[in-house]
Amino acid sequence: MKRILAILLLLFTFAQCIACKPSSESKEKEYGEEIPVYSSNENIMFGMWIGVPGTLPIFDEDNNYISDGQPIPDDKFREYYQDIKDAGFTVADVGYYGVNYQSNLRALAMAEEVGVKQLVYDANLLNLLKRTDLTDDQIIRQVKVNYAEYLSSPAFAGIRVKDEPTFNEIPQYEHMCDLWNQIAPGTIFYINLFPAIASKAVTAEDYKDYVKQYTKYIDTNYVSYDHYVLKYNKHGNYVSRDFIFNLTQVKIAAPERKAWTIVQSIKYGGGNRELTSAADCGFQAYTALACGYTGISWFCFWPPLPFDGATNFGDGAYDRKGNKTPTYDYIKETQLEIKAFEEVYLNFDWKGIICNVGTENDNGGENDDFAVSQEAWVTSDRIKSVTTQQDTLIGVFKDKENRDGFMVVNYTEPSAGLNNKVKLTFNDCQRAIVITDGVQSVVDVKNGVLEFTQKAGDGTFVIPLR
Repeated sequence: MKRILAILLLLFTFAQCIACKPSSESKEKEYGEEIPVYSSNENIMFGMWIGVPGTLPIFDEDNNYISDGQPIPDDKFREYYQDIKDAGFTVADVGYYGVNYQSNLRALAMAEEVGVKQLVYDANLLNLLKRTDLTDDQIIRQVKVNYAEYLSSPAFAGIRVKDEPTFNEIPQYEHMCDLWNQIAPGTIFYINLFPAIASKAVTAEDYKDYVKQYTKYIDTNYVSYDHYVLKYNKHGNYVSRDFIFNLTQVKIAAPERKAWTIVQSIKYGGGNRELTSAADCGFQAYTALACGYTGISWFCFWPPLPFDGATNFGDGAYDRKGNKTPTYDYIKETQLEIKAFEEVYLNFDWKGIICNVGTENDNGGENDDFAVSQEAWVTSDRIKSVTTQQDTLIGVFKDKENRDGFMVVNYTEPSAGLNNKVKLTFNDCQRAIVITDGVQSVVDVKNGVLEFTQKAGDGTFVIPLR
């Protein structure tokens, strides 16, 4: 009898499983779109301005520079490079002190060991590329012979050439760039442009013309510029009103090239504040992503001289004695969050931005940075309405299958610590992929309404699904 009952129970359980299976399949078929799986052979470029120095300089008790000091011991040098790798950097810069041919080779060897790329700066190499008394073939041959150790290194990313050339200086680098592309095709010929706040005397009346001047003469696959926006004055902390403007002007002027920007990680001068949390990094990086950027670097990783003759500098991710600061952890947290979903992000092409003033906006319902960035404003047929607690930047994207993507950024001064309640109402949406803090989830969307709350400095990538 027990055996018969066991068999009957087994048959009943099996029958229930069979009955449940069609129900489960039917529920999945209620959705009109499968969850996409993305992959990419590329990476977001995470770089730095001023890397690990060749020597650890010596300062007196008043922080005055005394000398370049001694080379950093091998074990400590490797520790610094492992820190670079662990924080998610993909390209290391050369240092500010003790830079020469041998220090470049040392940096290349260490970068190769830990698994990052390395830019080099070599004034002699640049001078060779500028020579007018040699033919192009002679220059190319000499560079390949004299700098074979650079060129043969698996870690070699390219050369640092010029920071902030003026409008009229840019053509001077055309021939050098053409030669370099023959010598080391696919590597970086690194020129970094002025920001939009620079004097029109050194850029152009229309900043886009300055960017177009670069793309006309310099044959690289990227455009890079630096802009530092975390400000303070006697009234408190604030964000420069032209952050989004500068980001979008570069994208509009050079849509066929990758867009890279250098953002702020150091206090300097009388108005640029130090970082106080990872939100300061997240705010800058996610705003850049919302504007379609694929390269983000930090000024500065290693601090320059305390006073360079023009301005005073604080500490970077390290202090001048080589000790790690909280800024290192802030950058690391942000970069690792973004790296967690970069394969998704890199499958989408930027179309423009949506700027939404929050219900708790305390500036009379206005946002200056939104207002001056109207050239990049777009609409999306997928979004029916947007309601946000705080001012919110939304980057609008499409993937190769015409699927929509939106990078939603809490666009408030990050040190204020303001949360942002977001309500997006979509057309034709039953589910959505939501990525926050690098963590991806798939949520059901009822009546097209998706709601979530962002912390200060948060960026949320949303892909609505039918």
